[in-house]
Amino acid sequence: MKNNLFCILSHCDSDKKKSVLIDNINQIINKGFDILLISHIPLSSDITSLVNYFIYDKSNPILHYPQKYLHMWKSIKINKKTYQLSRYLPDYGWTALNQIKKAGIFCENLEYNNYTFINYDIQLKDEMLSNHNSNLVSQTKLTKTHPKERGLLFSTIFFSFTSIDLEKIQKNLLKEEYSKGEGIAEVYFTNIINNNNIDYQLYPLEVEDKIDFKIIEDEYIWNLNTDNDYFSLFFDGVFIILYSITNPIKFRINNQDKLITENFLLKRSEVIDMVYHDYDGELIDILPTLDALSEMDKKLRKIEKH
Repeated sequence: MKNNLFCILSHCDSDKKKSVLIDNINQIINKGFDILLISHIPLSSDITSLVNYFIYDKSNPILHYPQKYLHMWKSIKINKKTYQLSRYLPDYGWTALNQIKKAGIFCENLEYNNYTFINYDIQLKDEMLSNHNSNLVSQTKLTKTHPKERGLLFSTIFFSFTSIDLEKIQKNLLKEEYSKGEGIAEVYFTNIINNNNIDYQLYPLEVEDKIDFKIIEDEYIWNLNTDNDYFSLFFDGVFIILYSITNPIKFRINNQDKLITENFLLKRSEVIDMVYHDYDGELIDILPTLDALSEMDKKLRKIEKH
């Protein structure tokens, strides 16, 4: 038996994801390693029978505004002025960290020297499938997109730690502490490693996954107009913004016709009626879409002039 246990983090809720998981399991088995698999959802015996240990943890602790959230933004121009559109989305960071913690606790009762963690859909390379006997971390691509963070950001989709250091890490993964912090999961994970003075080597190759994870498709983050591609619509409970106008479109606002050809902003409180002509000449009322948003939905959107 090799003294390095591969621990796979997973949430495979589709056949495509399960297929990717099985492929990675088989690659690890072919290299002679034991495997621990942890999942938020039940998996068939066809999958669980392939691994040495299986943890089914039904909890999938997604954090929401205002406890913790992911802030996304984009900027648009209206009459030469810049407006920032913001969305506050659920934070999925603790779901991965929680699996690392649960697996780490389970591993305290095992006798492997090293524990290598991967996400179920990682693109495995020969260098990863090694009998690691020391601490190894990989750099996330988010290092480049979070310039406020100094130094490296460590990825949670591939790393390896000795049993002693894995215990230190799992004991310091605390939901309450993570919820209070402003950083993403990778920032929190990196800080735990650095704050505990854990020595490590940096994996030199780029780490990538096979399946692109999105909380919600981009067009639904920024656009309430799901009926057509005539224009995009954003609303935060106070202001209405029309943008990305594909062609000039005729609106009737407060019983007055207006041809809108470029990005346009108006206050909801000043709008009594707001309809537009589709390409078939039918009148489409957009106010029911806006008024259907709950008060919480409105809080998760914001428009600011910069």
